[in-house]
Amino acid sequence: MSSNNFYDYYLNENKNKARNVNIPEVQNAASRLLFNINSKPDQWLITKVRNHIERNSLSDIITIEGLLKNISNDIIIASCFAKPATKQNQSELCQIKYLSHRGIIVEKLPAMYNKAWRIVMKTGELVQARKIEGEHTHSFDFRYTGEKFTDYIMAKVTTTQGGGQTQQRQEMIDAIKYMQLYIKKHPDNNIRFVLLLDGDSYDNSGIDVFKQYESDRIIITNSDGYDPRV
Repeated sequence: MSSNNFYDYYLNENKNKARNVNIPEVQNAASRLLFNINSKPDQWLITKVRNHIERNSLSDIITIEGLLKNISNDIIIASCFAKPATKQNQSELCQIKYLSHRGIIVEKLPAMYNKAWRIVMKTGELVQARKIEGEHTHSFDFRYTGEKFTDYIMAKVTTTQGGGQTQQRQEMIDAIKYMQLYIKKHPDNNIRFVLLLDGDSYDNSGIDVFKQYESDRIIITNSDGYDPRV
């Protein structure tokens, strides 16, 4: 791992995903469609191209075939039709991989339906449940099972370029009081809670708003600082 910190690692992983996977996927699909416009596996790109032409009133300027040719030949044009790397669970994958490079192996917890781990707001119990707004917290993303503690981890990568920072911050802050309720009801068990907050949005003073809630069993940290073994 050549990066010196998580955020550099995250940016580099996103670049590699975009350059080596997502953009080539679009260009390869365009090339196949130029050979066979009815290629079934690639009709998703036909839909995107057609919608782009219609949405921008370009039908008198370029045809579907013409835009496919441009996509196949130009990485910049192809990038406009590629999946954004940041919207493919890339944040969680990067955190898991980065921690593993540091020798910390976390378990990815289920995120959907009634398998996700959440805290019941009213009772403070930790359960597996489908989320009901106003009744359950956001789900926990990872779990680390150690000799002394089991850590339930809520993880976020929030960047100043990504948008939605205020909502994501508030979501985490709101969850802390229910973690505190759980701890109050279970003062002697071995469960801790971790907020794993990565991204330049939490640099410098960005994380200070969370630090006031830190305790022996509520850990506020990031992928560079988290070490459940100490």
